[in-house]
Amino acid sequence: MRTPMISIIVLSHNNWHYTETCIKSIYQNTRFPEFEIIIVDNASDQETRNSLGQLTAAHDNLSVIFNPKNYGFAKANNLGAKQAKGDYLVFLNNDTIVSEGWLGRLLSHLQNIPDAGMVGPVTNAIGNEAKIAVDYSEPTIEAVNQFANYRAEHFSGQYFKIRNLALYCCIISKELFDRIGGLDERYKIGMFEDDDLAMVILQEGLFLYCAEDVFIHHFHGASFNKLSLLKRIVIFHINKYKFERKWRTKWIIHQNRPS
Repeated sequence: MRTPMISIIVLSHNNWHYTETCIKSIYQNTRFPEFEIIIVDNASDQETRNSLGQLTAAHDNLSVIFNPKNYGFAKANNLGAKQAKGDYLVFLNNDTIVSEGWLGRLLSHLQNIPDAGMVGPVTNAIGNEAKIAVDYSEPTIEAVNQFANYRAEHFSGQYFKIRNLALYCCIISKELFDRIGGLDERYKIGMFEDDDLAMVILQEGLFLYCAEDVFIHHFHGASFNKLSLLKRIVIFHINKYKFERKWRTKWIIHQNRPS
């Protein structure tokens, strides 16, 4: 049987130190035989763009799409998906650190859960049941790996159904993503694309799952937190209105798992 190809799509908008750490963790901790990295840059500063150019020169399986302006989260990810050669797509925020064995375990869950449409990991920082407590104070690649290895050993093969997967890290088949038309670009800068995608996947008769044995560190909000609080509030309410109008339903706030 042919080994599947996985395309890892990473968005970039300045914050080079996050992107650099993310990419370093991918190459250090990914043993999967066939993968590519597609970085979609949303009009970063020249220093970041120069650094991204150096990455392409250093890695044969890494490419960069340089957008002329900031297209926002949904459109940029869709552009990356269109270029992807993989059988599966992984959407990965640049403010993450992936851990040893992460990619193979995510794919294994997606392939082995019969009604899985998309699978994501647990993490230290997110606004739903995927959030867990961690025992490290400094998020180095080594500390993240040590904690992630503990999770992999003690929660091997475990997963649970989840209402929403935040798109900081998730895996989906390219066939399904293309069939449903990708991410809805009406949400502009960001927010609610994940809620929208969950609704579309449910319409396909599939479900979302969270893998208890895959841990990814998430710094959370590296790009959005650079916007003013007022602007973030405005974006949230505009996109919430769009979501509720499209689906004719009241949006339900996400909940963390019980302590």
